[in-house]
Amino acid sequence: VSGAVRDIALDADDPGGGLFLQTTTGWLRVPPGGLTAVPSPPPRRAVRAPPLEQALRANPSLQANAAAIRRDARGRPISFTCAAPSHDGTGWFVGTAGGGLLFLPLASARPEPLAFGLLGDRVGALFAAPGGVWVATEETPTSDAALSFVRDDLGIAATRVGSVTFGLRYRQARRMAGAGSDLWLATDAGAVRIETRGDRVEAFDLGDGLPDARVLSVLARRGQVFVGTARGVARLDDSLRLERVAPAFDGPAYAMEWLDDTVWVGTNDGVVA
Repeated sequence: VSGAVRDIALDADDPGGGLFLQTTTGWLRVPPGGLTAVPSPPPRRAVRAPPLEQALRANPSLQANAAAIRRDARGRPISFTCAAPSHDGTGWFVGTAGGGLLFLPLASARPEPLAFGLLGDRVGALFAAPGGVWVATEETPTSDAALSFVRDDLGIAATRVGSVTFGLRYRQARRMAGAGSDLWLATDAGAVRIETRGDRVEAFDLGDGLPDARVLSVLARRGQVFVGTARGVARLDDSLRLERVAPAFDGPAYAMEWLDDTVWVGTNDGVVA
């Protein structure tokens, strides 16, 4: 759809005729089962979702618990934008600015978030795993950094956002590698280890022995993790102890690969072994 969508409606005179969208460029219609909106006259008798005010009157808990509902997990404000009752009469869908899509079951005090898709648009790193791919999205003005597992059928099977206080600890992710059930991310805040079978998030930075907190690449092989930073390479063994690799090399390590007993590093001066 080109242009902003100002209104969504069905046509009471043609209930099976598809979905009508009013945009800044005119009316469009999405035919039943279609994926493309085509130019169309407006619906003759438009059927729209009820006004937000009606949803608030029908669900007093949205007003009574506004102080808790209208803040996200990091304390940022959320505002309601629209609402519509579910077709089966079990509750209301509530659209927000800042909190995604919510569903409020009848007689419930708090709406439930409906997770679908990635939490952010800016993807910094990927890692293929059985059944799908792990996707690291970066922090933006409207979303926190997140780690999501996207299944082969493009559904979201899991999402990690870290703790309420620290999140996933990074803003930008550059590379990702897997070691057992853990994922290692090269980030602007060090090497970040995330458990996929739990909620633990651990960051390794200058204080832990990295040459630099700016991590540009990461490589996990045979129980060891190699971390390429802006000032050299370090190695983490299976006990998570850090040691410097080739201390004489203190340049940026943009890419790494391991062959036999040698780590190959992509640098500003070509390939270094």
